[in-house]
Amino acid sequence: NTFGATAFCGYGFFWFAVAMSWMTQLGVFGAKAAEVFDVTQLGVGFLGYLIFTVIMTFGAMGANKVLFIIFFLIDMLFLGLSMSVLTGQPHGFWHNLAAWSELLIALTSFYGVAANVLNSHYKKVVLPVGKPFGPWV
Repeated sequence: NTFGATAFCGYGFFWFAVAMSWMTQLGVFGAKAAEVFDVTQLGVGFLGYLIFTVIMTFGAMGANKVLFIIFFLIDMLFLGLSMSVLTGQPHGFWHNLAAWSELLIALTSFYGVAANVLNSHYKKVVLPVGKPFGPWV
C-alpha cells in the first residue's frame, strides 16, 4: 500500500524532526546549538509538511470520506502551525486552528479505526466511512 506507507513514513519522520528541534532548544546538543536555534526553521518544516499533506489529501479521496476528512484536518493543522510560527504569533487564531484541528483529527481517527475494525470483524458496514470520490475514482 504505497499511500499508507508514504503517509506513515512521512509523518514518522515529521515527529523525529520535531523531537530533534525540541531537543536542540532544550540544549541536548549543547548550549551553542540551543543559542543559535531559529524557530522559523520549524515553521518552514511545517510549511513543507503542509504541501506534502495536500498531496496526500488528494490520495485520500481514493480511499474513503473519513480518511479524506482526517487529511483535510491535517492540512488545517499544518496551516495553523506554519502561520503561527512564521508570523511569530504563538497564540491566537492560527494556534487555535492548529489545536482544534488536532482534536478533530484524533476524534475522527478513533471513528475511522473503530469502523475499520468493526466493519472487518462483522463483514458488514457497522460504521460507514463513505465511498471513494474525486476526479480519479
